[in-house]
Amino acid sequence: MYLPKNYKAGKKYPAIITVHPGGGVKEQTSGLYAMKLAEKGYVTLAFDATHQGESEGTPRYLENPADRVEDIRSAVDIGTTFRQGWTGDGTLESQIATLNAIAKQRTAEANGAAPQYTKYVPEQNEITADTHRDMAEASEYYRTKRGQHKNAANRVLFTSFDKVLAYNSFAQIDTLLTQPLLLIAGTEAGSLWQSQLAYDKATGSKELYLIDGATHMDLYDIEKYVNQAVEKMNKFFKQNL
Repeated sequence: MYLPKNYKAGKKYPAIITVHPGGGVKEQTSGLYAMKLAEKGYVTLAFDATHQGESEGTPRYLENPADRVEDIRSAVDIGTTFRQGWTGDGTLESQIATLNAIAKQRTAEANGAAPQYTKYVPEQNEITADTHRDMAEASEYYRTKRGQHKNAANRVLFTSFDKVLAYNSFAQIDTLLTQPLLLIAGTEAGSLWQSQLAYDKATGSKELYLIDGATHMDLYDIEKYVNQAVEKMNKFFKQNL
């Protein structure tokens, strides 16, 4: 938990929960934003999602979107990323192949095989000329001293992915999202299409704020982009929180 400077017990403050990315922990991006927002006068909380970091929950490294939603009582969605790929051009055939592989692994584990884990991001020695820029930068963030943390092990339980593929929080944005919406994305992010999709589906008060020149991972810790995002968030929260 991060508190504003000169915090006074008993006084009411606006509160914000920050959520870490898949594969991350509270000591990384979510904690950075929580700290900077606390400097703006908010009480903020960064926490490790269930199954991750210092939080409890077994099996370890399970990625279950429903658990994430229950954790924060809000909406998160990595299902679309896994169905359609990071840049939105994934195929149905690849989805079916993944589900078949998951089914095979679940059967094996039911018969006593060891759990299978895979990686969130490529290791540094696995990056090639064909690696998407966002994934190369993700590896730099998570697997080098830039953002590496001992609790973020770059592991995810392979059988998580049937739950992830089936999850879709975009489906009812047009009806159930009644709060004002602010989306912040870099113009060079391969994931920008998802912010645009959420914006297009939302029917209430909404804004898509683009940070020129920023990639997806730039918004994790690059100071000039993080500060720009925090300034925008502060303005938004002061108007709507």
